[in-house]
Amino acid sequence: MSISSIILNNDTIKSYKLCSYSTLEQNKDILPDKYYKLFIDLTKKNQYVIKKEFNKTPCVYLWVNIVNHRCYVGSSINLYRRLENYFSINYLKKISKKMPIASALLLYGVNGFHLYVLEKCEISITIKQLRIKEDSWSQLIKPSYNIQSILNPFLGNNHYRYGRTLSTEIRQKISNSLTGSVQSEIVRNNHIIGAHKRRVFCYDYTNQQFVTEFAGIRIMARELKISSTILIYRKLDTNKLFKCTYKDKKVLWLITSTVLKI
Repeated sequence: MSISSIILNNDTIKSYKLCSYSTLEQNKDILPDKYYKLFIDLTKKNQYVIKKEFNKTPCVYLWVNIVNHRCYVGSSINLYRRLENYFSINYLKKISKKMPIASALLLYGVNGFHLYVLEKCEISITIKQLRIKEDSWSQLIKPSYNIQSILNPFLGNNHYRYGRTLSTEIRQKISNSLTGSVQSEIVRNNHIIGAHKRRVFCYDYTNQQFVTEFAGIRIMARELKISSTILIYRKLDTNKLFKCTYKDKKVLWLITSTVLKI
């Protein structure tokens, strides 16, 4: 979808007769001053009024720096909640490295900006639809505080490979790069039998007679229905008594990771 088609699909922008600015101008923050009076100005409204009118209300909004006239276009399913974040110093500090508008609000203060509602949307609007509206306003105004001019630059028609057909050779190379290396039979068998597992040898605690062994600590815990392997780790190679149930009998074992030399 081209920039002009994004904008022309937005009925609000069409009603303001702003479409021509998207193609005639290339500079950022280009919206003429005369159009700001068309938007809802929240700059002088108190928090109670904003909450009453915009709580749980989807909107596309605009920050305009009073000093340098740089702009930021954003959107939110709940405008009031979003503004609460902007009014929080801690929130701005948290996101300032990722969002230039947050750094600017910290530098100039909220009073250094005008805040406008560009478009008030229906409650039923989806996030995807709201993002499309935000895209259209962003392409019109070209706000320099926004990190990228198209919010979803690599989706659909916007993707730089859209419409291109890859050759069989290229597709095979991509497939090979994603397949990974082929493991040898030895490596595959090691995964199956657990070549790197820590074996556990079990002896009767009273007479140190060999009873059984397990291929690994997890395997032992699973077969003996022990809830945590930590219980085994704590007794392994310590010469301490290990109590468990083996073949439906209570047993007292001495457990080691090596064969016990008697």
